[in-house]
Amino acid sequence: MSKRRVCRLLGLNHSVFDYQTCSRNDGPLIKALSALAERYLLVQPIRPNLQ
Repeated sequence: MSKRRVCRLLGLNHSVFDYQTCSRNDGPLIKALSALAERYLLVQPIRPNLQ
């Protein structure tokens, strides 16, 4: 049975089987964003909302 036919029976798009994930190294980005967040919190501390 063909891939397209099986996918049609399952209600899936046939391109799902050809999808390949790309491995990424987000470590440096996460580190930079964390540093920016820490710097922002030093300038703008979080204040409780007292309403």
